[in-house]
Amino acid sequence: MVATLDIQAPVRRKVGRPRAFQDEDVFRVMVSVVSEVGYSGLTFALVAAQIHCTTSALIRRFGDKEMLVQRFITWISTTAEANSESTLSDLTPLDRIYAGWFSPRSEKGRAMPEMYLTFFVEARSNPAYRPQLAQLTDGYTRWVTKDLNEAVSDGSLKSSTDIDQVARLLVSAVIGAISIWVDHQRGTVREVVTGVLDVALAPYRT
Repeated sequence: MVATLDIQAPVRRKVGRPRAFQDEDVFRVMVSVVSEVGYSGLTFALVAAQIHCTTSALIRRFGDKEMLVQRFITWISTTAEANSESTLSDLTPLDRIYAGWFSPRSEKGRAMPEMYLTFFVEARSNPAYRPQLAQLTDGYTRWVTKDLNEAVSDGSLKSSTDIDQVARLLVSAVIGAISIWVDHQRGTVREVVTGVLDVALAPYRT
């Protein structure tokens, strides 16, 4: 469940008074921006250009990049589960476990899993983000646990499956796979993540 979000294109404004914007406007645009440039390429200027506000307006509100990213990750954590349920509800429980990692889209409608997912892996190098990333990981684990329970109920997984253990295994495996991909970039993130999920789930399938 990497933050399935309904990203809408910013409305272009006419020249005049600076555009009023909410924090959620900023965070929705950031999903698109980090999907294009990752963590290292994220700047206030890029976000401001998408929102059509001034860079100084964003700096006044968030202070620095570290605070901006902290609040962005917190927002992702609080919205991702609900958005995943609404956008992936037509899939089977097991299919949701696979698709949830690749659902974020830009306002142009393109799925961009590589840079979006690696944004969170790269952010792990900064200790300041650990509390927010831990909250996000807990959200992922709850989402996977829910789908695993439903997969057992519909007969896709064995009734003897240890749901809590497998949920932790899947989340850890995916985060590890993305970390390796960031270092080596062999194949695509989708191929790597799909591969580890296939292996991790194989013993539990009916």
